[in-house]
Amino acid sequence: GNKQVKLIVGSDKGCIDTVPLLLEVKEKPSLILPFTDTLICSADSLQLFAIGNGTFTWTPGYNLLNPTSPDPVVFPKTTTTYAVTMLENRCVASDKITVRVVDFVTLFAGYDTTICLTDTIQLQPVSDGLKYVWTSAPGAQFDNTRIKNPLTTPVVNNTTYRVVASIGSCLAEDDLTVLTVPYPLLDAGPA
Repeated sequence: GNKQVKLIVGSDKGCIDTVPLLLEVKEKPSLILPFTDTLICSADSLQLFAIGNGTFTWTPGYNLLNPTSPDPVVFPKTTTTYAVTMLENRCVASDKITVRVVDFVTLFAGYDTTICLTDTIQLQPVSDGLKYVWTSAPGAQFDNTRIKNPLTTPVVNNTTYRVVASIGSCLAEDDLTVLTVPYPLLDAGPA
């Protein structure tokens, strides 16, 4: 909206007076970064996005294409925080996003273990991967082969599970084996 203020004016002769002045007060422009801080592989690039109506400036210029675009492409080789400033009608809004960079994926599928045949186990790898793909040989039942910690039921005595973890084009893979034993037989004695 508009705001009425009084401006004090004076001359070099010592005269002082006030003059009414109408100021236009604008809301701070809306700037949205739809992504939070993120993780990429050092071999990859990432497109950043800013949503707003204005002119954009991204900094630093380190491995940054189109720094005046709302959606520049970055390809940092080390962890970098990119800041965006948007100017709309002489008003400024700003935000930042950190792009963490790794050269490899850490992955340990887990220790081999033993369970009773027909029981279900949750696989729990230790990894910083962002995506996962599980397979087994011979086959086993999974609740979801594309999550970090799937539930699985082995269908044979020994089942080897392989997991591939990825961060962009950085990949790691590891195996673990689940041995199964039959449930013990109960003998209630003579009837």
